Amino acid sequence: MGTPTKRLAFLGLMAALLFAQEAVLSFLPNIQATFLLVLLYGACVGMGGGTLIVTVHVLLDNLLFGVMSPFLLIPMWLGYELTLFCGWLLRRRTEYAVCVAGILCSLVYCLLFAAATALMCHTRGTGFALGAYLLADLPFAALLVGSTALSVLFLYAPLYRLLSRYTADFCKK
Repeated sequence: MGTPTKRLAFLGLMAALLFAQEAVLSFLPNIQATFLLVLLYGACVGMGGGTLIVTVHVLLDNLLFGVMSPFLLIPMWLGYELTLFCGWLLRRRTEYAVCVAGILCSLVYCLLFAAATALMCHTRGTGFALGAYLLADLPFAALLVGSTALSVLFLYAPLYRLLSRYTADFCKK
């Protein structure tokens, strides 16, 4: 997988996998393996290729599910980039350390959306009660954190081994 064409094809496949799992699980609120895969891509592909995967995913996600609003696009991209960076930083750590990072990243992701929603409502002149928003979002944040924790605890190590076996050029041991 050393040639640039093969690397780009691999990154495209990983972006498609990331997008497909989210689309398939879209009927379940905040139940997804997105944070697991982004942490895995950070550990195996690194920041350069991972940023390409995340950017493609965010653009496709907003095209299909969103409205291409900067109030949605920017916090989503920042949250996934933070997750990617944590995956890269913790690439030699146990799945427990990666799980804690995944939990923290998913919480930061929720807070980024809360801040973006508050900013959007403020710029449009509509009233916004941040406390009410956070309270209403609490069950969804709990679902996201729970699905992230469970998926990382049970799937991170086997998926890392599988991905590193087939992509030795990309995975840094």
